[in-house]
Amino acid sequence: MSVVRTNGHLSCGDCGKSFKNCWGLGPHRCHEPEGSTTEDTKPVVCLEVGCHCSECGKILCSPQSLNIHMRIHTGEKPYVCKECGKRFAEGGSLRKHLLIHSGVRAFKCQECGKDFAHMKVLRGHMTTHSGKKPYSCSHCDRQFGYKSSLTIHLRSHTGEKPFHCTVCGKDFSIKRNLRLHLKIHNNEKGHQCGECGLKVIDIGALKTHMRSHTGERPYHCTVCSKKFIRLEHLKNHQRTHTAV
Repeated sequence: MSVVRTNGHLSCGDCGKSFKNCWGLGPHRCHEPEGSTTEDTKPVVCLEVGCHCSECGKILCSPQSLNIHMRIHTGEKPYVCKECGKRFAEGGSLRKHLLIHSGVRAFKCQECGKDFAHMKVLRGHMTTHSGKKPYSCSHCDRQFGYKSSLTIHLRSHTGEKPFHCTVCGKDFSIKRNLRLHLKIHNNEKGHQCGECGLKVIDIGALKTHMRSHTGERPYHCTVCSKKFIRLEHLKNHQRTHTAV
């Protein structure tokens, strides 16, 4: 028995009968040889006659899905966040993003009680409790809880810098670094230290700077217990223990 998928619709390849979904395929065995059992029945063969992407050959189930898929190739992002200006290729991605601005954090970690706006972020966070890091670097022994973290890390081996500044031509391996860099061109320094008046580009940089006033050193070495203000300082220090 064969099933033809045409623009998202399923139909029997023998008689043309249509189905709303794959659940109807099992009972529709009228073209099987008489007396055949479930064990004798060959698997259903689905012949894709959907919408083909002219760029990569991928088959999509409907013209609408093809239009959305094509944005991967064209870079089109028609959905814009009114809060921060970030753009998205799909409306669903924008809706998920808006949760960040709304403050809604519906996903709670049962281990520590921390709340998250997205289930994907919670799953990645859970690896900090389980110690499980399913994504391994093929170039070194580092492992990651998030696939996106591995993707970014791999660029340190390949040298890939896919994010390009159209103002000065500088390239970046991380999109966030490009956004921060563009603020330099726009002369944006929106966060000021209340202690010394220093102006910085983003809130993360301000939090790090404030540690110079508070004395906070959140990153500590598990070998010698030495503490550091910045994570990169800890990583550099840890190499002194592993160096031969």
